Amino acid sequence: MKTQFALLIAMALGVGATAHAATTPEPAVPIEVTQTAQLYFLEPLDGATVDRPFAIKFGVRTVTVSPGMSPPVTAATDNQIHLLIDAPPVSANMPVLRNDQIRLLTDSQPEKFILPSGPHRLQLVQTDKNGVLAPLPVVSPVINIIVK
Repeated sequence: MKTQFALLIAMALGVGATAHAATTPEPAVPIEVTQTAQLYFLEPLDGATVDRPFAIKFGVRTVTVSPGMSPPVTAATDNQIHLLIDAPPVSANMPVLRNDQIRLLTDSQPEKFILPSGPHRLQLVQTDKNGVLAPLPVVSPVINIIVK
């Protein structure tokens, strides 16, 4: 009788362990390294009419999620932000050459610009410290403004 009781207890424990194992979730698969970046205008906004001179204010957000849920890493501090003024799109892996249509911005103070009166297209692009776009460049949406 004791043997049968012990066998019943062992079977019950075995069934319970099997049932518990079946409901235990699988360990999470590590997250692939991904990068999401945003580059955007704070001022002026798309469709704005601005005075001369006018200030450019921008925002940039770059976050990398590492495998294994380690803490996020922010973008390298040696990146540069360029303002394209009525300029054609720039090509990846090519240096962004500064001229009257492509200006280097700093994040320390808003930049003041004097453009001819009329409509203008503006876009922001992020480059490395050498002025070269990444293969997947970080660019803002194009905005259109009118200078008085």
